Amino acid sequence: ALRTPGDPLLNAQYALAQVQAYPAWEYEVGNSSRVTIAVIDTGIDGTQPDLSSKLSNTPSLIFNPTTGAGSANNLPTPACNHATHVSGVAAAATDNGVQVAGLSWGAQLVSFKVFADADCNTDCSDKLFLNSCTTSDSAIIVALSTAAALQNTAAYGRIVANLSLGGAG
Repeated sequence: ALRTPGDPLLNAQYALAQVQAYPAWEYEVGNSSRVTIAVIDTGIDGTQPDLSSKLSNTPSLIFNPTTGAGSANNLPTPACNHATHVSGVAAAATDNGVQVAGLSWGAQLVSFKVFADADCNTDCSDKLFLNSCTTSDSAIIVALSTAAALQNTAAYGRIVANLSLGGAG
């Protein structure tokens, strides 16, 4: 590949080769149209250097796992590290000499946090008791509805919703 980003942890990112990111970047890096990835998850760490610039134009929200009600979280905070990792894979600032490369160099991010801080340890394990680091259908539904309402707006462009939620079920 002729277009290889200069991020120091690039060689440790095994998935980029698996999804054929390098040859794809020869044609497009994600800058041709406005796209925002709504990460409906545990909340993105807004202080992470490869992600902070991707969050600057998109107010983030916290959705209460009990009621589903949303509230502002303009410097996103994580309940645990999962959404931060997911966001890095999807859209970390790339070719900036910092940490990792994201698949879409041009996509913005919005954090839709549907987990409560009090329930999760940093590694996303349960904090208080069995199955406490969970969310609710109502919080996920409200987050998805909010993301859908932002579709094709000037501020967000195309919305791609990412839900990589899972558990014992």
